[in-house]
Amino acid sequence: MPESGDLYKVKIFFKGTSGPYKSRPVLILNPIGENHYTIAEITSKSPKDPPGYYDSVKEEIENWNDYGLDRKSYVKCKNVYDVEDLRLYQKIGTMKDTEEFERIVDRIDECN
Repeated sequence: MPESGDLYKVKIFFKGTSGPYKSRPVLILNPIGENHYTIAEITSKSPKDPPGYYDSVKEEIENWNDYGLDRKSYVKCKNVYDVEDLRLYQKIGTMKDTEEFERIVDRIDECN
């Protein structure tokens, strides 16, 4: 059962709710009811210099390899969604109960 602060892989479907999909790592922000979660997308693409709009809302995951990610990563603070648990298919790691998780959640709150 996913918990706040866990990192999972999620299925991002190209059309609708089934068929071809892209796998993307996400940060579980919180459960919202039975079998639904608020998530934030994670990317390995670093912000450009000078930053564009979307680059300015990326928050670095400083201890990325401690959380099961395989490369330096960033939380996309504006890409926050609610998903069903069926789309979460593999736990990567967790950053719950860390100062870093609290910093990222605060940044997401600022961006939205």
